[in-house]
Amino acid sequence: MTNKLNSKQISSLLEALIDTPHWHGETNADNESLEAIETWGDIAYVALQKLTDAFDSTSNAPKTNGSAIEIRDAVRENAEVFKEYIQGGD
Repeated sequence: MTNKLNSKQISSLLEALIDTPHWHGETNADNESLEAIETWGDIAYVALQKLTDAFDSTSNAPKTNGSAIEIRDAVRENAEVFKEYIQGGD
């Protein structure tokens, strides 16, 4: 058995390690926000890649396989949330 962090622990750790980007109206603080945005973007990219890998792993499963259906549905749900965040901007 491995000792892995759960999603809440991972989220808390990331939030403790990485600044929350905000516009401050001053150069130094805004530069730090840009660095944080780049880091969060890298994390989002990895998350999307892992979701894609999970979806792709079901490609050889029968279309009626219950666990494969659950995995595909879970990935679609998460992808929809990302999509809504992206489209909900300006």
